[in-house]
Amino acid sequence: MFAMGLFNKTKDDSNPFSRKADETFYQKALEELESNSINKGVYAKALADSAGDEAKAHSLYIKYRAKSLDDEQSIEILEKSHNIKIKKETERKYYWKRFFWELVIVIFSVFGLLIWLGSTEI
Repeated sequence: MFAMGLFNKTKDDSNPFSRKADETFYQKALEELESNSINKGVYAKALADSAGDEAKAHSLYIKYRAKSLDDEQSIEILEKSHNIKIKKETERKYYWKRFFWELVIVIFSVFGLLIWLGSTEI
């Protein structure tokens, strides 16, 4: 196991889903490199860490970019989770606000009905 991903969570290499995701990230990084549509920030880091050795820079680019893609996916998942929580909280607030106003309407309706029936006692 080694540290990788958002917040340096320990990555479990025994998990087949994790390994498949890694393969996909490495493949995408290699395809970017081969098509010359690289992430310039990641490539700059790879070049700096390779002391100008182009072959090593390519190798590091694939490694760094795969990690970057993994991080992007983790961030996307966290953002979706956060948005779901916000949506549920908004719905909960709306529910209680609506409940309150419906209760107020019922109370005033009961008072109005009692007054209409001529009853002043509650």
